[in-house]
Amino acid sequence: MKSPIQPPHKPFRSTEALKGLIAPKSVIHSFLFFSGTAEFTLLGDHFLVAHTNKYVIYEFWHFALKEGPIIALLAEQMLPLDRGSFYELQEEWAKQKGPQMRSAFFFLLNRYSSTGRVTSGNFVKENFSPLAINSLKSLNSDHLYLQFDKEEDFLESARHVQETDYLLFPVGYYTNNFFEHGKSSGYDGTKVYHKKLYEFFKNCDKKCILMYFAHSALFKMYKDHNIIMINEWGKITDKKEKCTEMIIANF
Repeated sequence: MKSPIQPPHKPFRSTEALKGLIAPKSVIHSFLFFSGTAEFTLLGDHFLVAHTNKYVIYEFWHFALKEGPIIALLAEQMLPLDRGSFYELQEEWAKQKGPQMRSAFFFLLNRYSSTGRVTSGNFVKENFSPLAINSLKSLNSDHLYLQFDKEEDFLESARHVQETDYLLFPVGYYTNNFFEHGKSSGYDGTKVYHKKLYEFFKNCDKKCILMYFAHSALFKMYKDHNIIMINEWGKITDKKEKCTEMIIANF
């Protein structure tokens, strides 16, 4: 299944290596769910519970999976989106009545955004592709369960998971958080405090997998754990200087 929306960072190329790490027919609880570009590669062979603590993300996927053709039709009726309408929608879309219409706005704002975020980013006309409409129409929810978590801290939700084979965290970029204190993450952003995630990972009694873009601090932080280095073509490498992504596991 191909995701109709952009991730809030560049797409992961490490998904093949991820699939090789997970045993067949596993139950996976994935956190920080947004575009599904990492998680959807696991569907078919596994049962996936996709967690988000942002209601707008949950709402979009709930209706996209159940009423994808309707959401696509609503979005098509607003095409092409121009620059002025884009910035106006960024401010007003969440106030719109009707979850189907909000879901259509979510889709359009994501596709036209320079960041993939619906509450931020600049207008980029070239980011929109008609193929995304087709992907929206053809979504299915086999082996995928959406979970809206009310806890503000996604790690608290992860601690409440009782039975699972793996916990998955497709994090993306590492930042030191020095300049993030007090900043709003918007309706669709979840803050990741990487040291807190490390402490959770280190003490977790379940199989835990992190997906990151390569950063020198992560090699130091997780030096005692299993780090799989991925190069720019999505292949496993043993050369640190060629590493662009990291899969980190506690097993």
